[in-house]
Amino acid sequence: MSQNKELTGNTKLFDDYADKWTKKLGLEWWVITCHYCDSHKFIEIENDKNALACCHVNWPYMTATIRVNKDHLADEKENNIETIVVHELMHILLNEMRDDEDTIDHEERVATILAKCFLRNER
Repeated sequence: MSQNKELTGNTKLFDDYADKWTKKLGLEWWVITCHYCDSHKFIEIENDKNALACCHVNWPYMTATIRVNKDHLADEKENNIETIVVHELMHILLNEMRDDEDTIDHEERVATILAKCFLRNER
């Protein structure tokens, strides 16, 4: 999933969950990459100091990048990381239904609800 194979701690856990859920959700034919950035780089790229992760999808070409703020991730409780991963992967399934790139509030809520539904049977 990640381009850095020397991951440790919560970044490795994030990557492991991303691999697991990519298969469970039938997304293995997509090219999905996780990029782990420090807070400064993440804010510079995403312009969001509060987000832990953002998913960018190019659905016509079936590619996606999940950018992760590794500094925020380091502070995250392990039991919440799987929820974050599944939420970000839900964006891959939902993205092409967006009408406007600037308004993703509905997609965010649906990604959260779907992630909770899928995880409900896992725990």
